[in-house]
Amino acid sequence: MSADMYSQEVLTMLESSTEEIASAFAAAIGGFAAMGLIVLLFQFIFFGTLTYKLAHRKGYKGYFWTGAFLGFIGLIYVVGLPDNRRRRHRSSEDAE
Repeated sequence: MSADMYSQEVLTMLESSTEEIASAFAAAIGGFAAMGLIVLLFQFIFFGTLTYKLAHRKGYKGYFWTGAFLGFIGLIYVVGLPDNRRRRHRSSEDAE
């Protein structure tokens, strides 16, 4: 076998293995992207529901989208809201 044929064979092997590696890498990246979207969707629903329920307990309506889009920051925002039920109760007592 001549050196030229040997180098051609090595190049062919390298090209095919590079294509296989690139294909495997692309498949892995696609799997990670899908997993990332699932995690993102879970966070979206988790924080949206949590902020909605907390705001509802404090006497506010809505706030699902605040938690869904802002995540942990939205949760901190809702935690910092004053209790609206106490305000309503005080204002109704003052009116009497």
